[in-house]
Amino acid sequence: MRAISSLLIIVAQLAIIGCVWHSDDLMADGWGGEDNRMALERIHSFKSPSSSNHIEIRPLREYIGMHEQENNIGRLLFTGDVFHPLPNYDLNFDSRMQYIQQEMHRCAPVEPPKLVHSHETIRIAVADFMSRSFSLKPENSRPSAVACKELGRHFRPESSWMAVYKQRLGIDLKKAEEWLQSTMGLPANRKLDHRVRKLADCFLGYIFFVDMILTIFPPSIDQMERGRSQSFHTAVDCFGKLTQEVLQDDEEFKSHYVKKKVAMTWTYLSDWMSNDINYKNLPGVIKKSEVQDAYKAYFNFIFAHSISSLTEKIPGSMMTVS
Repeated sequence: MRAISSLLIIVAQLAIIGCVWHSDDLMADGWGGEDNRMALERIHSFKSPSSSNHIEIRPLREYIGMHEQENNIGRLLFTGDVFHPLPNYDLNFDSRMQYIQQEMHRCAPVEPPKLVHSHETIRIAVADFMSRSFSLKPENSRPSAVACKELGRHFRPESSWMAVYKQRLGIDLKKAEEWLQSTMGLPANRKLDHRVRKLADCFLGYIFFVDMILTIFPPSIDQMERGRSQSFHTAVDCFGKLTQEVLQDDEEFKSHYVKKKVAMTWTYLSDWMSNDINYKNLPGVIKKSEVQDAYKAYFNFIFAHSISSLTEKIPGSMMTVS
């Protein structure tokens, strides 16, 4: 009888794991096999804060000391020289990059040409981009696969992007880590929890994606600067609220935590764009509170093939986070 009970417990645990690994999340990721094994071992030890704890924590944006207005330090600029192919990855790079170069000259007739879309033109641009020579074999040729690898490389502890966003937006990632630790009901002086580490890395990559989208696909030109700052505020607010929501239920948090890096990032991005006044009502971009796959592929491609060059362009004087 004891053996049967043990078997039933194991089956139930496997069922829980099975229910949280959705096919949409099984895109190639920066996690190696050892990391996946460790994550699965940790799954059953997860404990999200109980809603009965009533922990009073300041909103994330207030806690991290975010600026009211963005300044011009370290602004992104997507010019032709920042895009490069990655060895052994995107088989569609040449065809798609040729199209992006054409778009730079058409959309922004300035020197140097840069990639910028209006709300009116991006639907056509994304459709044309997706129609270019397209191969899904091997699997690592997909934009999501390449984006996952680059997220893992460039958005880890002590990333130089921490300094960029602290100086330009006032986003203090160390404070964000403290906020996540407190939100999970963990002691502030405790060693950084592995769940906090992954969410903090995700937050930094998420802010870059928000920055990239605002730069390439900006709010209306007449309100661009005010719209950018407003959108960054909305993005941080959405990250904090969604994180708090998933932490209220153990099973929901498990499902959220085991997502691959790029899938988790797009979960947050979809929530932001669905709530941002500059994007939520745009036809064709959002459907049922989810960014459409074609837009994800487009921005994943741009991110994956430009992040290395953009990181190299960060001035040495900005590298230290004070």
